[in-house]
Amino acid sequence: PAEVVDCSGHQYVDFDITMSRTGDAVAPALTVIPYYLDASGAAYTAGTATVLTFGGASGDYESLKQRIRVEARGNSVALLVESIAGTGASVDIGATLS
Repeated sequence: PAEVVDCSGHQYVDFDITMSRTGDAVAPALTVIPYYLDASGAAYTAGTATVLTFGGASGDYESLKQRIRVEARGNSVALLVESIAGTGASVDIGATLS
């Protein structure tokens, strides 16, 4: 489940995503989908899925932290983790409004 971010009065929400893992047998990757709460507050609509890759071969890794910007236009937004890959992978997500 994703936590809903109230974006009232804000154009964007930036999600800071930190990947953790226990091994390097599989490169960590993540697919996330923003969901927007409609004006009635009764239903969510899915946005475009984003695939993030956090590393490569052993010893040759990209950052385990990435940021994605979602245009909220004042709507409440939830970021859903659709899939996660990596040896012992877990993820933390924080949100900043702008």
